[in-house]
Amino acid sequence: MLPIEDFSSSIRSSAMASLPAYLAFFCLENAVRELINDRLSELHGAEWWDVKASSALRKKVEDRRDKEGANRWHVARGAHAIYYTDFGDLRSLLQNNWPDFEDLFPDQNWVLSRIGELELSRNVIAHSNTLDEREMIRIRLYLQDWIKQVG
Repeated sequence: MLPIEDFSSSIRSSAMASLPAYLAFFCLENAVRELINDRLSELHGAEWWDVKASSALRKKVEDRRDKEGANRWHVARGAHAIYYTDFGDLRSLLQNNWPDFEDLFPDQNWVLSRIGELELSRNVIAHSNTLDEREMIRIRLYLQDWIKQVG
């Protein structure tokens, strides 16, 4: 799809080694967004964002949407405000609305600590760097835990 053969072999090799982590984080981050959106919509209605997201987060997302609106030539992130959040913002949404999620997880620390730890690795991958095998194992284990816990 892309002419990666024009890049050095070390860049291509690093890209291919990072691909599994990128795919894992793409799936996980969007699964967490989907879980939050579905659960809060179910419990608080389609307009949950206006009452369940903090004012600071709503402002951050509004600013991102405004900036994106100025660049209409570029594809939009998603229809719902939650697609303008960072991974760490998802952790905050879970924490700030814990009563709506407590039946899904063993305890609050279980999910918040995993998301916090994964965010460190996610940021490495998101900024086009590589992870070592130890971090790849952690990601794999935490993703398996997530799937077993919430499906």
